[in-house]
Amino acid sequence: MDLTNIMNNKKYKNINNAKGFTLVELLLVLAIVGILAGIILVGMGSSRKKAKVTATLKTANSVVAELADCYLRGEPIPDINDAAGFTGKICNGAGDWPSLDGNALCDYNGYNNNVLAIDCDSVANIICKVKEGHCSVNYNN
Repeated sequence: MDLTNIMNNKKYKNINNAKGFTLVELLLVLAIVGILAGIILVGMGSSRKKAKVTATLKTANSVVAELADCYLRGEPIPDINDAAGFTGKICNGAGDWPSLDGNALCDYNGYNNNVLAIDCDSVANIICKVKEGHCSVNYNN
């Protein structure tokens, strides 16, 4: 078979006429993918904040166990916001107040009347009741 016969053969004729995607089509697809990615990332923002609040809630529940132990032993619990009386310890014989720095948006808001309050910016408030031994979250919608 010579070169002329090969070029005239039907299955080889379409090789030169094959079309790919145009630049406009590729840019359109990239724009659509970019818009969808943006929508997904915006929607995940609140989920990240709630995940940080949940991590803080786990920390708060572990603190409540130590607070309850202090309460039952009659040990005084220093006010977290009082720098003069704050030693870092929850009470005598208990561990340190754990840092909430890993969950940047949450801070201890105080300990009064056997209730520990943690403020998580505008996302939520965590209230821990030592006598009941549990914490709850109130989300600000």
